Amino acid sequence: MRRIQAGFSLLELSVSLAVSGAMGVTAWQLLVVNRNASVGQSVPLQLTQASAAVDGFSLKNFRLPCPAIGGDGRESCASSSTGLLPWRDLGLPQAYALMRYGVYRTATVDLSKSVNRQAPALPPGFSANNINGLDMCVGLRTAAQLSAAVNALTVGSSSGVFVAYALAHPGNDLQFQGINMTGFEMPKRAMALDYDDQVMAVGLTELSGRFNCPARLGAANNAARAAYAAYDINRNARLFVDFRNFAVEVASTNTAIAAAGVATAALGLAIAGADMTTAVSIAANSVGIGAAVVIPSSLALVGAAAALVAADAGLVSAIASEVIANQKAQATAQIQIDAAVAMAVSAANAVSADTKGLNP
Repeated sequence: MRRIQAGFSLLELSVSLAVSGAMGVTAWQLLVVNRNASVGQSVPLQLTQASAAVDGFSLKNFRLPCPAIGGDGRESCASSSTGLLPWRDLGLPQAYALMRYGVYRTATVDLSKSVNRQAPALPPGFSANNINGLDMCVGLRTAAQLSAAVNALTVGSSSGVFVAYALAHPGNDLQFQGINMTGFEMPKRAMALDYDDQVMAVGLTELSGRFNCPARLGAANNAARAAYAAYDINRNARLFVDFRNFAVEVASTNTAIAAAGVATAALGLAIAGADMTTAVSIAANSVGIGAAVVIPSSLALVGAAAALVAADAGLVSAIASEVIANQKAQATAQIQIDAAVAMAVSAANAVSADTKGLNP
């Protein structure tokens, strides 16, 4: 009886190994493709997250972060404007240590430094010179207005476009190519066999727009101008009060002069009355000269009486003018008080607008 042998023949085993090998190669190729696709999709996300972390750092510290030198992920502000991403200071995981990072740093404007650049002119006695996000906004505006700047951060070439900061990822091969080895290529450069890096750059005006700098700076500076305008109004109101007080003094002096005039006129009337009495007495005791003596004395008495009436009228008018001058002075004093209150409120608003910076 023949025994039946179990198992694969050599031919069957060879065919099985060939099929398995082909399937393994196919599976490995698919795995590599999928892995590369996954990495390619994650790089833009990492760049976006790194950019968001840089923006968040800037809003908190009122400056852009400095590059890192080594792989510890810590800033090194004594170094140049380009280096590695300070991932640890940005609160990112170590996977972001692969990225290069550059920041705008020149002798004129160094965006990695917190500098008091925003100093609005406020009324005397008020100050708002604290450092906050508005100072960084002024730095961005100043840098954007420069037509040229030595050692400014650019993308594409040394004479390329000025940017606030730039990020570069080495891509799937984990090797930087082209300008990215020392600088930064233009973003969205086409991929090639010898280039798979990805770059993100944030322009000066773009970052300013992200932080809403134009509106915030405009609001703070408008508040400062309004405060100084209120200060000028208050200063003019004080001058007007001084003028009205001077008018009161003049009116008071005129009243005193008018009162003295009444007293003088009354004295003149008394003297004229006495002269009239004397003239009448002379006329009574003399013959032929009565009219010659009495008539002049009568005229003098009438004139003195008229002068007294005029002096009384002048006194009444002076008193009325003094009353009006006092009323105007009181009204002006109230205007000055209102102006002082308005100035204080405007100045407080200006201080608040500048102190708030980029906070909501």
